[in-house]
Amino acid sequence: DQLGMSVNVGSDTNALSIYHSGQYLTHPQEYNLFSWHITDMTGNTIFQDTIVDNAFCNFSHTFPITDTMNVEVYLVNDSAMLSNGSSIHCLFQDQIYWETGIYPSGTPWGRWAFIHGNMGTTVTDIKDISDNLTFNIFPSPVQNELTIIGPDKPYSLSIYNIQGQLMRSYDHVVGQNTVSIMQFPAGLYSACLRVNNKTKVLRFIKN
Repeated sequence: DQLGMSVNVGSDTNALSIYHSGQYLTHPQEYNLFSWHITDMTGNTIFQDTIVDNAFCNFSHTFPITDTMNVEVYLVNDSAMLSNGSSIHCLFQDQIYWETGIYPSGTPWGRWAFIHGNMGTTVTDIKDISDNLTFNIFPSPVQNELTIIGPDKPYSLSIYNIQGQLMRSYDHVVGQNTVSIMQFPAGLYSACLRVNNKTKVLRFIKN
């Protein structure tokens, strides 16, 4: 609840840069994983990405400035510990719109701005966000094949390396599946499952 978001200078009618304070206030920073999902008011995706170790979410768009965007970002850091011994799982939800005004000189101005200025909320405090998702991966460490256990309804799955690069992506997956990661370099990876507006992130090690 100490963290928040702001729009960066340089954002304009067809581009957005959003700053997230969680990157600089949550340590170790290299394990911060941000799952961004930005939609229009009917739920259509405008932008979606998972970013590792970076405070900024930057993207271009053709979204009309007369409408409002829904912004959701899920911050996970399994290496950062709260006072109660649990790791960081924090959800941020807000809306953004094109604010306008007129300078004293008479020149009009416009900028993207958050409507509510919401702070983050611990995921375990929010009903039906991620804890009730059926999602497990094994083994870890893994060498050749990773088993994914997901819900019995369509979901999407993305696998990212520690630098935030997308390694594999699967859509309309159901239930249990096996993924070959034989060609992956050794290291730490994140598996991100999304179904509707719910997200859950698990990590695994490739030997």
